[in-house]
Amino acid sequence: MHGPQNTEGVRPVRPARSSGSLGWLTSGRHTPWVLYLALGPGIVGHTGFNTLLRYLSPLTVALAFQMEPLVGSVIGWAAGVMRPPGALTYVGGALVVGATVWVTVASTRREQQEKVMGAGAKGETGGEAGMQVWGSRSADVELERLLAVKSGGQAAKT
Repeated sequence: MHGPQNTEGVRPVRPARSSGSLGWLTSGRHTPWVLYLALGPGIVGHTGFNTLLRYLSPLTVALAFQMEPLVGSVIGWAAGVMRPPGALTYVGGALVVGATVWVTVASTRREQQEKVMGAGAKGETGGEAGMQVWGSRSADVELERLLAVKSGGQAAKT
């Protein structure tokens, strides 16, 4: 017997015309999509994220990357190409969003404290600013005192 037998009306499986990592180059059907994905979302999207580094902190931009899978799954569901997100997706998404908000708020607060503490260390507030543990009660009191002195007001009594 030569060749595959077709006794049940099933067409024999043909080998793919192209294969390998560059097989898409020989396909008129796949090449435009691959080029679109490379030029559109690939270059333009990542260049946009890199441009954000001019205006936002690297931490904020990195956290935006953490949101990408969550947003992508919701977009896929809305476009009708994926099933609705499951319960674990919502739990994971809530953790990612919560961590993103937490880190962003903590980072902003730390930057404000460093700015004020830096001003105090230079003698601009009329006092020496010692290193404090971020988020501690004494750091909060010191921050309030430095802000009051810097704005020309009196520090609150504690």
